[in-house]
Parts: sequence; C-alpha cells; structure tokens
Amino acid sequence: ALIIVADGLGVWLIAPAHTNTAGASGLIFGLFGYLLVTGFVERRPLGVLVGLLVGAVWGTSILVGLAPTQSGVSWQGHLLGLVAGVAAAFVFKRRVGRGVVQV
Repeated sequence: ALIIVADGLGVWLIAPAHTNTAGASGLIFGLFGYLLVTGFVERRPLGVLVGLLVGAVWGTSILVGLAPTQSGVSWQGHLLGLVAGVAAAFVFKRRVGRGVVQV
C-alpha cells in the first residue's frame, strides 16, 4: 500500500499537466526496488542473494523503463515506484534484538 500511495502521489505532483497515467507498472518497479535493497538494509545473507539475483535477471530491462525516451510511457511512475520500493525497505526494516524479531 505504501508503494502504491507514494507512487500515485508522486506522479500526481511531478507528471506534466493534462497527462494520464494508468497501470500497475509503478507497483512492479516498487516491488523490484524493495526486493533489490531489503537484504542489504536488513543485513541478511539470503535477502542479499535474492536482491542480487533479482538485479541480475531483471535489472537491465527494468532500467530501460526509467528512461524518458519512450512516448506514451510514464517514466515518472516507474521512477517514483522504484524510489517508493527502496523507501519501503527502510520503513519496514526488521529489527533484531535479544533473539526476537520485531517488525
């Protein structure tokens, strides 16, 4: 929900006037960003491995969507979705203390 709301508000604020943005690509970019960095943020080896695998498999094709070169594609939605996903990794960071994981 955080990714969807942050992406939607961000696009509403920075997209050019009188343009339409629709679709779930902002959420997809947000989930990509979350998976990419959450292992590093939480310092968990399995999470780091998942982030590296996700980056290796989909990284290049995802980064193409961030370029403002394609007509009819909301690069703002893609970029802000990615930023929202990275922010979500920090907001929802698991804290470990005394053998108990706190969320």
